[in-house]
Amino acid sequence: VLFRSRTDFDARRQMSFFAVFDGHGGSNCSKFCGENYANILKSEFDDMDISNSLKRTSLIVDRMYREETEKNKTKNDDSGAVGVTVLVTPKTIYTANLGDCRAVLCRRRLRSSSTTSPPTDADLKESDVENMFSNMNLCNDDENDVIVLALSEDHKAGAIAAETERVQRAGAMIENGELRLSKDTIAYVAFTRAFGDFSYKIEACPALIAEPDVTCTKRSVEDDLFLVLACDGVWDVMSNKECVNFVNQALKTTSDASELCSKLLFRCLEKGSTDNMSCIIVLFDGISIGSTGSRSSTRAMLRSSGMGTGSSSGNSTIRKTLF
Repeated sequence: VLFRSRTDFDARRQMSFFAVFDGHGGSNCSKFCGENYANILKSEFDDMDISNSLKRTSLIVDRMYREETEKNKTKNDDSGAVGVTVLVTPKTIYTANLGDCRAVLCRRRLRSSSTTSPPTDADLKESDVENMFSNMNLCNDDENDVIVLALSEDHKAGAIAAETERVQRAGAMIENGELRLSKDTIAYVAFTRAFGDFSYKIEACPALIAEPDVTCTKRSVEDDLFLVLACDGVWDVMSNKECVNFVNQALKTTSDASELCSKLLFRCLEKGSTDNMSCIIVLFDGISIGSTGSRSSTRAMLRSSGMGTGSSSGNSTIRKTLF
């Protein structure tokens, strides 16, 4: 598993970038994504079409990794990676997802009825807008007085009807949560979108793709509390609501912000998670930590697994990033 954050994505325009990449079949693909995604996004970035900038970047990263593995056969271990990337702007949160990593947002109960709005991107298709709203899974929690917004939807094989239909149109099949290129194939993957995994990406059967679903969520600067990005080792044992409630409660009892991620991951271990786990928690400005309600501006970082980097924040409303 590899994750990397670039909170200094564009300091002038106060844009911050965060990502979790979960590798499988080897670590090469996840490493490549972590080392290259943010820089490629910068080179492909279009203010007028941010959603397509994210889609285009994912496809370029996938193509470049194919070229890398073909050029250097010793690295061609047919590894793959799923990932979720989040770009936070002063007014909007863009989320691009491939596979079964996930991003959720914790927000104080809104005073207005609208929680999301369509992207301003001129070229966003109507079907994309519909998909965006279908991904916005809201859960009200009376105890904590917060709303939990799912910013992405898992591409688990068989979980999304539209994805299953797309896979079948491509000539592949999904059965018992497994995507196979044909009924005679033993090898399978458990998701429908991913980086790498090139043995499943053949021209005759383009079932496994590297184009992400992108959602756009209008920010509520006064009410947005924190983001959680994590791989499936977390979500296998915790629902969105349970995860957010745990972090929300931990914020009230934890004086050291850097302990948040470790507390979350240890809780997942207690609940029986057997997969590897990585997470990023992004705290927005104004959120209190500990029973004393401390609002220290010190940035805290904790690596939740073997590799990760962080840098100073490029968004004045993002006060802490936890790994």
